[in-house]
Amino acid sequence: MDELLKRQIYLYQQKLFNIETEDHVENVSTMTVYIAGFFGFSEEELYFIKTMAVFHDIGKIKIPIEILEKKDRLTDAEWRIIKKHPMYGRDILRDFGFKNEELSLITQHHEKCDGTGYPEGLESHEISLEAKILGAVDVMDALLSDRAYKDGWEPERVREFFEKNDEGFCPIVVEKILEEFDNLINIRK
Repeated sequence: MDELLKRQIYLYQQKLFNIETEDHVENVSTMTVYIAGFFGFSEEELYFIKTMAVFHDIGKIKIPIEILEKKDRLTDAEWRIIKKHPMYGRDILRDFGFKNEELSLITQHHEKCDGTGYPEGLESHEISLEAKILGAVDVMDALLSDRAYKDGWEPERVREFFEKNDEGFCPIVVEKILEEFDNLINIRK
């Protein structure tokens, strides 16, 4: 990767870290690789998963900050804007030379196995395993974290959320998250 590209990516990361905390980005990437490690990915694949996990929300830099930091409930129009961030992320990273097939983690990380996710409403067989892992881990860290609009949940409440799995997450991913729940809590910042 040339120096100009590294610098551009660094600048995007800095802007992203101002929108979402650096801790969230680090937590999600570390926890995603930890869980992915149980699914037989090679070292090279795990490195790629970590890279994409770092950039999973980079598309949020195109979302107005007043929406991202809104303390009240989002309107339907604001929610439609938020749902565009995976595609914005794909477009940004494509500009850096990533291929569409490499960007499934970015575009699919909010898809749900039951077809209720976004941006495309994909079903389980259409979503990569890596994206299923990233999506569940992203939600786990978001629930545990304080945000402008909510206080972070206690770990036991998050565990119960995943035990119910009413959100359409991949069952084998949820099973592994629950098996490794205490370790995941311990590796978070």
